[in-house]
Amino acid sequence: MATCDLFIILIGQPSRACWALAEECGLIAQKKVALKLVNFVAGEHREPWFLEINANGSIPALRDNEHAFGMGESVAIMKYLVQRFNLAEHWYPSDLFLRTRIDDVTLSLEDTQTSLRTLVSEAASAIDRRAPRVRPPR
Repeated sequence: MATCDLFIILIGQPSRACWALAEECGLIAQKKVALKLVNFVAGEHREPWFLEINANGSIPALRDNEHAFGMGESVAIMKYLVQRFNLAEHWYPSDLFLRTRIDDVTLSLEDTQTSLRTLVSEAASAIDRRAPRVRPPR
């Protein structure tokens, strides 16, 4: 069993970012991280087993099997992997001032991303409410 399971969807940019870090750093080849595809369409991310890993039900999610620890949010997952497996300094430096700069930028990006997701979700809901209901052909 791998040390950590990384739950992803291939179409999600945050999932691909976590996957890319794990792949680039050799965590997958070294069996420290195992990729687990989540069936988003079937709603796996809302099932009780997944919500135990990440209560928000968001993807990506990470479960550390050695510490019975789960989390979500791509930036937090990547920071955790860097620190958990002592990856090279250029991924997330140990210097307090450099980390603070990185955290400042990534938190700003997360806020922007959350705002955009909310807008897109609201727009999609509005479009869905106006769309005519058509039965699929049999």
